[in-house]
Amino acid sequence: MEFAIVYGGLDNPQATTNTLLENGIFIIETGADFFLNSDEEKIKRTAQAFVAKGIRIRSVHAPFEGVNLSDFDDEKREKAIQIHEDLIYKTAIADVEMIIIHPGENTKSKENIEPMNKIACDSISQLIGASEETGVKLAVENMPPGCPGCEIDHIVEILEKVDSLTLGVCFDTGHANMMKNMGEFIQTIGNSIINIHVHDNDGTYDMHLQPPYGITDWLLFAESLRDIGFDDVITIEAAPWTGASFKQMVREVTAVIEGALEPDEWQSSNANIALRCLKCGHAILRNKGQWFCNCNYGV
Repeated sequence: MEFAIVYGGLDNPQATTNTLLENGIFIIETGADFFLNSDEEKIKRTAQAFVAKGIRIRSVHAPFEGVNLSDFDDEKREKAIQIHEDLIYKTAIADVEMIIIHPGENTKSKENIEPMNKIACDSISQLIGASEETGVKLAVENMPPGCPGCEIDHIVEILEKVDSLTLGVCFDTGHANMMKNMGEFIQTIGNSIINIHVHDNDGTYDMHLQPPYGITDWLLFAESLRDIGFDDVITIEAAPWTGASFKQMVREVTAVIEGALEPDEWQSSNANIALRCLKCGHAILRNKGQWFCNCNYGV
C-alpha cells in the first residue's frame, strides 16, 4: 500500500522536491492554480524537475469554490466546464494521471440536490471528450451532506449516465464519515474507485484532520478496502497532526490503516484512540511490531 500527500509549491520545484524527499514522499496530489496560471513550457519544466527527483504528481484537485459543475446559472456552469477542460489539457502536459472533481457545491435547499446532480451528469459528460483524448482520468468525489454526490445513488447515477472508461470515483473518507455510509459506499462503487482521500473528523463537519484523530471507523474502512481488493495509492488529504512532519504523518496513517487489518497490532476497539502520549499528544501506535508516537517518549 502506497501513500501520497496533498502538497503545493510547484512554483518552486527545487525547494518542494527537496522537502518531499526529506520526508520520504514520492507521490503527491496538488491544487489546480499552478496549472491554470502557467504556460506549457513552465508546466513542462516543473514536471521534469519532479521526474528528475523521482516524484510523481499523480493527481490534481480541480477548483471548486465558485466553480460549480451543477450551477443552475447556465453561464456560470459553462465557465466551470471550460475551467475543468482547460485543466485537463494542462495537466496532461505533466503526465498527471487524474483530476479530482466535485459534482457541485453545497446547496441550502435539499430539494436542489437531485436536480443539481443531474446537471452535474451533463457537465461531466461534456468533459469526457477531453479526458479520453488526453488520457487524464476524471475522479468524481463523493460529497458531504447538502451537496450533489453526497448519496451513493448520486455517484451511481453519474457513473451510469456518463459511462466512460476514463471516469472513476475518488472516495473521500471524511465525507463518508459525515454521511455515515462508509462501508456501503465502498461496497457499492468499489470497482470504480481510482483514488482515495483519507482524512478524519468528528462526524459533524469537514475538518480534514489527520487519521486517527477524529471518530472515523478505520477498521471498517480497512476491511472494506480488503473486501474489494483495493491496493492502489491512498492520498492523505490532511496536514500533519499538531505540526509534526509529513514523514511522521505517513507513518501514523500507515499504522492505523494497515494495522487495522492485523488485530494484534490494533489499539482501538472501534475508531477512538485508546492510547495517547502524554508528552507529544499523538496516538501511540504499533507498526511492524514496534510501538511509537511522535516523540517516542516512554514507548
